[in-house]
Amino acid sequence: MKLRGVAPSTFGLLCLLLMVGLAAPATAQDESGETMEKASDSMESSGFDAQPDSPAGAAGFEATKETAAPPIKLYTCYGRYALCISAACTKTGETMEFLGNEVPASLCECEVMFGDNIGSTTCDDRAAAQTDTATISTYSMAQTEGKPLLTCNGGPYADCFNFPCKIDPARPYRAVCECPVLGTMATFITRGGNCNQSACSGLWSAAPSNANAAVNLALWQDLGFVANPPPGYTSKPPENACPAN
Repeated sequence: MKLRGVAPSTFGLLCLLLMVGLAAPATAQDESGETMEKASDSMESSGFDAQPDSPAGAAGFEATKETAAPPIKLYTCYGRYALCISAACTKTGETMEFLGNEVPASLCECEVMFGDNIGSTTCDDRAAAQTDTATISTYSMAQTEGKPLLTCNGGPYADCFNFPCKIDPARPYRAVCECPVLGTMATFITRGGNCNQSACSGLWSAAPSNANAAVNLALWQDLGFVANPPPGYTSKPPENACPAN
């Protein structure tokens, strides 16, 4: 069984999640040759709890408050993308804009993949953003099998979802993405850290825990697995969480 979306550099190392060709609508190629596919459905997220990470808060945010991002529409596409859910990150010392506020910026080293992925930009916009040295960070479940989901109890994390990335031609399966650093009083999840709670003190590309299940379900539904799961799968997307301490 093989999953689309695993980069050649890791092909054969991960237990693959999706079978090639399963639940895949007819694809179309744009003029650049990048193959993408429109999702049959998109989903309105309930909003991700996040806030700028700074002692006093940025632009009026307070460090003890949760700030929900506005609902976003999600699109499942087929093509090249950067997967950052397990990436380690480093603050740059500079700031960047996030939801109209200046927040700390970070650089995260992510894996370049090709396959089904979900994000808040349309398939056409994602295809237009692709060059030899550029891609965009979205999300897929390609690392679900090999990298268990670590839950951290608050603290800063990098939100790389839908941010641009640069590809080094010498390392075409790795991308460096500039991602805003956010803080939250709630838990967040990452596939980095190797299930080690002490790793939560580092800076990881992650997501609020309330967002993970919603995005996974939207992708699972767009792939057709909710209504018609293939043999060996269920209508509920897999999680593969780290063991509880």
